Amino acid sequence: MRLDLHFLDSEEAYQGVLDGELEIAVVTLAPHPHAQLEVVPVWIDRLCFVCGHDHPSLARGRLAGT
Repeated sequence: MRLDLHFLDSEEAYQGVLDGELEIAVVTLAPHPHAQLEVVPVWIDRLCFVCGHDHPSLARGRLAGT
């Protein structure tokens, strides 16, 4: 098996599969479901808010929005 990796923006990779230029893609931001594509979630990526130890939100004891 030969594997040729390309690092592209998610939208470009998604379109590359649609256009037949790529056989498969791993994307983080699939634009929308498409009837010609099978989309299989690989993992759910947890997002975290990060700030400096002196950020004003920490003075209230917790981050805003949490």
